[in-house]
Amino acid sequence: MIRDWLNLLKAVLWGLFWLPTLWVAADYHLIQSNGLEINLLLVTVLIQVVPLKHRLINNLLQLTAALAVLLSFHSIELIISGKWMLLVMQVIRTVLVLSLYFSTLQWITTRWRMLICFLITIVVYGVLDSFGSKLVWDKAALIIFAGLCLLVLQQLEEIRLRRPNVWSYLSEYPGSLGAPIAILICITMVFGMLAPSLPSVISIGGAGPGHSGAVSHQQSGSSDSSLSTSSGYSRDDKQLGSGFQFDYTQVIQVDTTQASYLRGETRSFYTGQGWELSKSEQQAPVSSVDADQPLSSDVQLDSSRLQTVDVNQTVTMLTPIIYPVMFGAYSISRVSPVQSDPPINLAALHWSAYQAELRFNRQNNESFPNSYTVVSKVPIVDEAALRSVVKQPDPAFMQDDLQLPAKLPNRVKQLAVTITQNQSTYYDKVKSIEQYLSSHYTYNNLPVPPAPGQDFVDHFLFESKQGYCDHFSTAMVILARSLGIPARWVKGYTAGAV
Repeated sequence: MIRDWLNLLKAVLWGLFWLPTLWVAADYHLIQSNGLEINLLLVTVLIQVVPLKHRLINNLLQLTAALAVLLSFHSIELIISGKWMLLVMQVIRTVLVLSLYFSTLQWITTRWRMLICFLITIVVYGVLDSFGSKLVWDKAALIIFAGLCLLVLQQLEEIRLRRPNVWSYLSEYPGSLGAPIAILICITMVFGMLAPSLPSVISIGGAGPGHSGAVSHQQSGSSDSSLSTSSGYSRDDKQLGSGFQFDYTQVIQVDTTQASYLRGETRSFYTGQGWELSKSEQQAPVSSVDADQPLSSDVQLDSSRLQTVDVNQTVTMLTPIIYPVMFGAYSISRVSPVQSDPPINLAALHWSAYQAELRFNRQNNESFPNSYTVVSKVPIVDEAALRSVVKQPDPAFMQDDLQLPAKLPNRVKQLAVTITQNQSTYYDKVKSIEQYLSSHYTYNNLPVPPAPGQDFVDHFLFESKQGYCDHFSTAMVILARSLGIPARWVKGYTAGAV
């Protein structure tokens, strides 16, 4: 019976070992599974707790779990819509995931095989973390934990087989082995929690999913995907939907006390094809910028109860690109010029408190500052407080952030209601929209553009179901506004490699 439980623990830990690999594959869009393979692997691992003497029950449960996942809502949608090729690919992926799990589970019967698999996985994760576009060490932590536990189980198995006297003692006094291991784990966790946090240096490239508005549409007004350009920071957002080619050139390096989104420009007026400045944004007052002096705040917002943390950022531009704004985490509160060649001309900087934009107005063909320091007051997100918000926003006050085009198809609004029908708070409704978009749509830098005159969001949500950052962020804003939740569109850069 003890041997059975060792095998069961090994099966569960091996499932934990493989789960992060599926997550990373999904992050890199190597699988487009909507989580089906991951869910099936989780169910299969949990089924392993059935004692091995009931192997028939075990096999029946696994078969039932596989059918339940394959006959999920998403699969039924594929059958109804006649997308047989996608359904076949989904079945093939699921079979491959299960085959990989069970075949490797049968292979790791010795310590050296475990070590080989463990080391290869860690090396692959190290390469992905160093040269890839995503951070994977949070997932590697689970792999390291599961791998070390597997090695411990394998050692116990060898003790049981080769040294029965020692095994008999450990079985009678399990605390003699378990207590030192528990103490070592606790000490390691304490050291990890007490270790100081070091400022991170973030290099930001010009491409990759999640750069809201970070696509350069040099052919303004064209929706022809053949006119696709390279990725970067968008200059014209009036006509969204053109494709682009990835450009991984690093453009910004940030030395910061906290990794944050680098906010650029905002847009509030959605036309149905793209974004423009609203009248309020066009007429919003701007103020001059003085070195190391507090920037004004938006007088229309009551931020007296808002808790923030000061985040220092030294931004170094790695290319000679001239931007209309200077980037920083929301919301920039102070500018500290550092030595720059050429020196920063503060007269060229203007602050729009209404849009929280630090604008750069180029004068006499001067270059964009190649280095500067800003201090931002970043809001501390309190989910409980956000869920407690029940007051309806004043439409007159928030009309820019509630604007919708008159010809917005009604099915967009109906979808927003359907997605959030089980949620009662504004915060949970927004989170539901976010989760729905991430699980039902795929990233594609060369999506099929909408037809002339067709609503951009409607085309993305119901027809193409593929797109890049502009598609996801615009859909998020419009779905939220359809529910009466104020939202605006912001573009900029997300953190790249640390």
